[in-house]
Amino acid sequence: MLKKIDFLEIEKKEDAERVVDIYISELKKRINLDSFNIEDKYINDLEKLLMEWKFYDKKVIIYELLGDLYSEIGDTNKEYTYYLKSLENHFITNRNDSYIIINKITVSCIKTEKYNEAITFSNLIIPLSKDIPKEYKAKIHYNRALSYKKLEEYKKALKEINLAESYAYETDYVEMKKFLMLKANCYIKLHRYFDALETYRQVLWILEYMNNYDEKCAIYLNMVDIYKDKDDKEKILEYVNKVVILLPNISKESYYLKYIYLELGNIYRYLKNNNLTEKYYKKALEISPKDVNIISKLLDFYYEENNYKGAFTLSEDILNSKKKEVLNENRNFNKILSLYLENDYIKEAKDLLNKKLKGEY
Repeated sequence: MLKKIDFLEIEKKEDAERVVDIYISELKKRINLDSFNIEDKYINDLEKLLMEWKFYDKKVIIYELLGDLYSEIGDTNKEYTYYLKSLENHFITNRNDSYIIINKITVSCIKTEKYNEAITFSNLIIPLSKDIPKEYKAKIHYNRALSYKKLEEYKKALKEINLAESYAYETDYVEMKKFLMLKANCYIKLHRYFDALETYRQVLWILEYMNNYDEKCAIYLNMVDIYKDKDDKEKILEYVNKVVILLPNISKESYYLKYIYLELGNIYRYLKNNNLTEKYYKKALEISPKDVNIISKLLDFYYEENNYKGAFTLSEDILNSKKKEVLNENRNFNKILSLYLENDYIKEAKDLLNKKLKGEY
């Protein structure tokens, strides 16, 4: 257990060092056990102790652990601050593993969309390259590639991801898949669709070994998006059918399932298959009944296809459940209002407007 530090009891360097070691052990234990609740006063006491006794080696460890802790909590400002403090002490102690903390700072910058800063920090690693293990080289180049991609410098991103790939094949399939997905995204942005399709096929090869049916469906749907740009309906149907065949294998708890159903609805709408469009939009809605985007898609579909029965049923559900977030979208509100007016439901239209004015919707 962490206790408040009594500075009057600490007169010798070895006593201070012992207390700091206790904090290091406790922080490691808490991070391993996913127990991140540490009061600020304990951290403040610890920082005072570190400043007083100038334990630079231990500052490296403590500040990195505090950065890890705040990273897990989701406090990106404190995460960044403590990682930076750790790096400062790395430079004082001339440790040869500073690439680890620099990479963590790079990731922290990416989280907060400071992509130029992420690249600047990653440049500090270049002089250390001969001392860096291959798996870290892959991570470093991937983070640089991701930063360049976010900055829309896709050619630079591809150069970095190719370097990352050269080390990825000595790591694991998960890393390889992540690198290839970023590569495919860059190819698409550069309109290099053939290269993007070939990269997606490499991802599918990896997924064969991982039995990830939901991710495989997501890749097929990404490929369909490319064929939609080409208006290649034959290929679209080919890959949509692959998705439909795999659907029974996907867990109902899958993160991807809602998005797969929604994208299938979008594709069948593009193909003008109204029955399947409605089917998959409604399946997506079953999984996430409050999703504004799905409701809007289904409402738009009914309205554009003059499916008044479907539109009325959905509108009544929205109104009865008082889904304000749906009605706050003026586009949705206007569609429901137009639906009433076009079908001579004047009283209902007036009631709807009055409730909107009163803030009930």
